[in-house]
Amino acid sequence: MLASLSPAALAVDVRICTAEGPIELELDERNAPLHAANFARYVESGYYTGTVLHRVVAGSMVQGGSFGPTLERRRPGDPVRNESQNQLSNERGTIAASRGQDPDSATSQFFFNLADNTHLDASAGTPGYTVFGRVTSGLDVLDRIAALPTRRVGELNDVPQPAVELESVTLLPRAAAFGLADDPEPEVLAANFDSALADGEPAGILAAVDALRRGCVTLDGNQHVAEAEGALALGAADRARYGLEQYLAGATTLDPMLARAQRLYSGVPAEPSSDIDALLAGCDAPAAPSIPDGRTAELETLRAIEGEVRRFRQAGEMYLGCVTRLLDQGTLGELETIDATARHNAVVVEMTAVVARFNEAARAFKEARGIPTGEPTAPPGL
Repeated sequence: MLASLSPAALAVDVRICTAEGPIELELDERNAPLHAANFARYVESGYYTGTVLHRVVAGSMVQGGSFGPTLERRRPGDPVRNESQNQLSNERGTIAASRGQDPDSATSQFFFNLADNTHLDASAGTPGYTVFGRVTSGLDVLDRIAALPTRRVGELNDVPQPAVELESVTLLPRAAAFGLADDPEPEVLAANFDSALADGEPAGILAAVDALRRGCVTLDGNQHVAEAEGALALGAADRARYGLEQYLAGATTLDPMLARAQRLYSGVPAEPSSDIDALLAGCDAPAAPSIPDGRTAELETLRAIEGEVRRFRQAGEMYLGCVTRLLDQGTLGELETIDATARHNAVVVEMTAVVARFNEAARAFKEARGIPTGEPTAPPGL
């Protein structure tokens, strides 16, 4: 699905534009070559365009990389071999790859460490979570995002409110990242786009759109449509799809480019899909209990919630067993296997997170009564 990236193209950094401000990253292609190249390929394909940061834990981490503007899950590429033995620690300011129980299951998801999450590092004989870069600018932006209120949305917990969209994620020449080149003013970028559009060369149009995105300029309908048409002309259907999904998620009926964008989108080859909901109809996914604030909860409430957590874990084990049996039958296709594995891993992560949230509530209950404790946050799964 993702285009290959030449070795020379790895000498780049990445700029992420959000409504809260820009974030810049330095990829560590020396110590994490597979993960750095993997992340750069997703960026280059436009995969991250319009995705949202779907999980935040204040003072700990911000996670994103696979959910689109309306929280639909995007299909990732192939997994990457674990590189967590590279001596890079999950310390504050680093970016690392999310994964499931399988150490080699990382694909598109990533997380920013906002604390020294050393419990996610590899240890002797035990793989950890691979760090593949560092935030060079915008750590304060991530801190603000992590402090946003959260709520549960569908299968996802700790989704920030309001949603934080990655308006653009672009490769940034390393010289620019280190201040050796200045970004043109938005007016200049817009004029360059108009000139490229007048020339009508798809490659030139995409280069002008790339410059707009690097400059954190919000594209208008005309620019979105031109990007999609240019991408389709060059055979980059993924980029056209992701850009149009971003535009259509926020467009109104008054936008003069809406009908044209809709026609374009209807003609873009769809991502392959599976009927995983029907296949897993016989497996009852557990509903996670709501965990109260331990600082104000009564002891009786926490005891009742403890029982709910125990029953949730039991139901979760039954669900995991059901999905595992389905996988072991060997009758699923490739896409169904990927989706079933993702559902399995999501429940594993949810079970871990629920226990962590309950432990946090219990710790807060004790701290409110003068008994300080410590507990690491749940690991970032797929």
